[in-house]
Amino acid sequence: QQYESAFEYITHLTDPELGENRDVILFPEKLKINGKMRYVSIHRPVDPQLLPAINAPLPPCIAINAALELEDLWCERKTEALLANPRFCWERDRIGASGPLHQLNENEWLMSYHGKQDDVHGYSQSFMILERRKNTFPAVKHRCPTRILFAEEDWEMPHRFKTPVIFTTGTEIIGDRLLAVYGAADERVGIAELDLPALLEYVRGFDADG
Repeated sequence: QQYESAFEYITHLTDPELGENRDVILFPEKLKINGKMRYVSIHRPVDPQLLPAINAPLPPCIAINAALELEDLWCERKTEALLANPRFCWERDRIGASGPLHQLNENEWLMSYHGKQDDVHGYSQSFMILERRKNTFPAVKHRCPTRILFAEEDWEMPHRFKTPVIFTTGTEIIGDRLLAVYGAADERVGIAELDLPALLEYVRGFDADG
């Protein structure tokens, strides 16, 4: 009932002049990059060639950027780099971050991310582990090459829309469980429960290239 008064607009986080750019998440703390503590975000540019720091004819990928002020994460005062590009068939059309980052220890974060293969196979979910690097951007340390969550149940399949979609929007660690809230075909909401130690062991079995 008091939604508008509970939030305050600060800034947009991506440059609207650079085309469709979505799936923005913020690191939960500032990180030291190029000698200064900065805000860091992850986002998905639909056309990476438009980003000066990447400038490559890639499909939609995952970029990472940093700025001294939150309001500068979208403009020329930011620094930027490529975090991950599609490698597996189920990511062929696009990849991007999904739910929030979870800090596993002093130097690692668990990140859920999505991949879209095409309009027939749709969107699936998997996981990466990012590693803190000294005085520069975090990097992918482990990357799961398989789909962890994807549409299987009848109620998860599209009815009004044509593309199957499982898209994680929120995750919460409760003891040894990871609860993942996800949208199903842009029509329904589901909750998946994952065994966190088993998930981490599995993801750690793969290097940054999967």
